[in-house]
Amino acid sequence: MRMLRKLAAAVALCGALVLVSAAEGDKKPAATVYKSPQAVYDAFTKAVKNDDWKTACSCMTDDSRDELAVTLWMLPTMMKGMMLGFTKDDKGKAELEKQLDKQLKPLNDVLKKHGVSLEDLGAKLKGPKPGEKPRVPTAAEKKERVKQIASLIKDRPAFIVDMMAVLKKGDRPAFGELKDLKVDGDTATGVDVTKKGEMEIRTPVKFAKVGESWRIEVSANPLRSAARPIPPKGPSSEK
Repeated sequence: MRMLRKLAAAVALCGALVLVSAAEGDKKPAATVYKSPQAVYDAFTKAVKNDDWKTACSCMTDDSRDELAVTLWMLPTMMKGMMLGFTKDDKGKAELEKQLDKQLKPLNDVLKKHGVSLEDLGAKLKGPKPGEKPRVPTAAEKKERVKQIASLIKDRPAFIVDMMAVLKKGDRPAFGELKDLKVDGDTATGVDVTKKGEMEIRTPVKFAKVGESWRIEVSANPLRSAARPIPPKGPSSEK
């Protein structure tokens, strides 16, 4: 009888250990907390430079990440449409389309892997109904639309990582130094300053505090602005 009780206790202990191990296995690694806009800017720019898009996604606000995911989803269609638009000859266009389908297959394979398709995207991007007057959506409407479309991709960070792996040979955004940083409560603004030859390229950067961590707001279609020449140093400027 005593032996049975010991055996039952051992079985119960093993069961408890299995449950504890399973619970610990379900725990996700704690997200990195960036204590300042500068900290998240440094982490993001380093991640992009190293093609570490998993880390880059963790630095971005959810809205920025969703916008990037949707833009990448649209990429095969945009690239194909743009290239075909330059060809007027029907025969040449048919041949070019075959070539583009072959070249874009790796991107379309990523879409398939993540359970989405260009047809799904087309259904979400339908224009106004017949007879309905088109109008420019508000910023809030655009944001909500992007969010709805992005929700079809179950794991947006993984999708971005896979798409960027295919596009690895392409150009990457160039970053310089964060300047003119101004913090206002849970938001902040700054300017990314990149030097190219005798030109200084200034790009506005926005930040938002999400919970305890700062995140960077990145547009999928960043526009470089306020490019201006850097005045050369003259003799009078040397000490």
